[in-house]
Amino acid sequence: MTKNGERTMLVLLGVFFTLAGFGLVMGGYIHLGRNRALVNLAKSSGSITTAEVSNVIDYSLSHKAKEKKFAIFVRYNVNGREYEGQLGGERRLYEKGLPVGGEITIYYDPGNPELFAYDDTFTGKSMMVVGLIIFLGAIIPLGIFMANSLSSKRLINSGELVMVEINNITYSGGFVNGEAGRVIICGWDGRTFKSRAVYLDAAAEIKRLGLKQLPVYIDRNNPDKYYMDTSSLLQ
Repeated sequence: MTKNGERTMLVLLGVFFTLAGFGLVMGGYIHLGRNRALVNLAKSSGSITTAEVSNVIDYSLSHKAKEKKFAIFVRYNVNGREYEGQLGGERRLYEKGLPVGGEITIYYDPGNPELFAYDDTFTGKSMMVVGLIIFLGAIIPLGIFMANSLSSKRLINSGELVMVEINNITYSGGFVNGEAGRVIICGWDGRTFKSRAVYLDAAAEIKRLGLKQLPVYIDRNNPDKYYMDTSSLLQ
């Protein structure tokens, strides 16, 4: 894969994780909304009648992976009549250690008591927290990348072009695809210019291509702003 291809792949991954994080946040919000709707339902105290786990084989997977199946059933009373049904979110409740005979508050539909749920705000909040972490972890780097890209295009289109002498290469820190970041330091007219981090062996590429200079585009209104074009190293 070319370096341009790797950049495109990184952008696509950034977009994917941004959308995945946003989806989790919205899913958690919807889940919490459903739990908030429970306050409009009737409330009863339920008793755990069964709490078990079994291993099942999912034959839809090529490797026939074993998966754990959790089942927790609760019995509750409405107007002197007993009802029993299976709870949702069984895995967390099972791992929480709810014992058989233990009590749990459930909410049921007065018009149809067989329809019930329990107050599972933990799942919604967890989804929102995890989603927010993923969203911010993806959107911030992606935003910085896109802002730098737009700034670069603006300077290329309207900036003053000068060719600067390559003087030195230093490490910037960080790794991408196992390659350490490098910063190329150049000089022109008594000024020092630094490139953005490039994640390749810049010294080897400069030597291979026989480069002595690199183009820099300087903002005509603010000379302190500039962009060093290192795209020639990606050839």
